[in-house]
Amino acid sequence: MKKVLLLGMLIIPIVLVWLFFTNIHEKKDDIEMSTWLWDTALIESHQEVEKMIDFLQKQKVNIVYLQINRSISYQSYRKFISAMHEIGVDVHALDGAPTWDMGDQTALLSWLSMYQETSDEVAMFKGVHLDIEFYLLTNWEEQKEELVINFQNHIRDMVQALEELQLPLAVDIPFWFDEIHYDNHFGNDVLGKWIVQEVDSVTIMAYRKEAEGANGINQLVFNEIGWANEFGIKVEIAVETIELPEIHTTFYGKTESELREQLDIVWGEYGNDPSFLGFAIHHLVSWMELVDD
Repeated sequence: MKKVLLLGMLIIPIVLVWLFFTNIHEKKDDIEMSTWLWDTALIESHQEVEKMIDFLQKQKVNIVYLQINRSISYQSYRKFISAMHEIGVDVHALDGAPTWDMGDQTALLSWLSMYQETSDEVAMFKGVHLDIEFYLLTNWEEQKEELVINFQNHIRDMVQALEELQLPLAVDIPFWFDEIHYDNHFGNDVLGKWIVQEVDSVTIMAYRKEAEGANGINQLVFNEIGWANEFGIKVEIAVETIELPEIHTTFYGKTESELREQLDIVWGEYGNDPSFLGFAIHHLVSWMELVDD
């Protein structure tokens, strides 16, 4: 009897450890990978689409944020989105600009509403992704309060409009929105916390090439992850791959293996947080140019 109890005492911890790491592995396999496709003309080239399909499958990408270009036909969008559907990739309508205004918003909603109504389910967009980088405007410092409230108004309007289209809204935000205060009819708080409460998911542009350290990805997204956990929304952590003057902000010139190494460290920090959805790589074309040694 004592031998049986002793054996059980030895086996149970081993089983528990095995189950723990099995669960961690399965969860890591389930994380989302997404990317932006700004150069919409590529979807009209069969050769380019085939290249993208091969790459997206290899990288286990789940979502593509596809720029809305009104000069490209609905049929081209339908064909591309249907091809993505066949490989298990959802496509979300991507739009936005620093100068985004009500005219842009109305045009997007009109185009999208007509597209959804005239497309089969496999060719429909599965969400909307906004990238309104109003802080890049030259008058940002002088008119910060006005630009912030304009942004908030757009987000609130889009949330309401997309409820009718039954599409979720995701928004790109820089990591430093947790330092931007607002005091207006929306309340008195920081912009990062406000946006987390308003939309379905947030993509944090944590553009650094190191996961750890005081200026690393893990530290920069800490507040947003905490708020997302509190309010029950999902968060993606985004990294950059295009060439930029600030070399510490991008994986340009690095290899795919080096990129994945840093993402693994971030996952180790936030992989068990309920809000953590996965990673977003900006953007598809430059990501495809990263090579291994």
